[in-house]
Amino acid sequence: MSRDASCTTAADLDCAHDPPAASARHRIVGQSLALFSERGYNGVSMSEIANSVGITKAALYYHFTDKEELFLEAVVTKTASLATALERIIDSTDELDKLLYDIALFLLDDGLGEYRRLHLDLLTIVPEARRKASLRQVGDLLMTLAPRLRSEQHRGRLRDDMDIDATLPLFFAMIGGQIRRLATSPSPSIQPDSNENLAALIVELWLHGSSAHHAGE
Repeated sequence: MSRDASCTTAADLDCAHDPPAASARHRIVGQSLALFSERGYNGVSMSEIANSVGITKAALYYHFTDKEELFLEAVVTKTASLATALERIIDSTDELDKLLYDIALFLLDDGLGEYRRLHLDLLTIVPEARRKASLRQVGDLLMTLAPRLRSEQHRGRLRDDMDIDATLPLFFAMIGGQIRRLATSPSPSIQPDSNENLAALIVELWLHGSSAHHAGE
């Protein structure tokens, strides 16, 4: 069997073994993910997606009933990709500070990449009834780190009274806030903060707070 011409990246290595329908769906989601994240939900038509994949519009509608369904599949695909990356980082080190730093730096460097615009459009364009499953997956993504932090808590590396479920979203919110700040800055070239410095600062604040008492210890 010949290799699918679209299997050109590491993420696509398995698609050469997919049945034709699954391979076509894989290509459609990959192309739509790139287009939606670059131009937004309202900036892309189904005709443009079909043309970018090299299929007819009718063939596109054979796989997806409408643009919302295709968009939601793109969100699910990207969320799963981020979760896999976070799991790799979680498994890569036994040091808590380094773990949090590596996660913060990864997300800052990526800028949440394709995910930022997808998530914004998910919240503002897709009707609530259709986005619930995707939002649950986003919540699960944010809590990927929770079991590891509970383990760290049991080992005495985090405070016993720390509510992981309540405080972990704050860690990701700090990262997201910096991503939004950098993305909306009118002059990115004069920003003094490197992602490395920002990641270190986020970890320091989340783990230890900003009190003078801790700083002087």
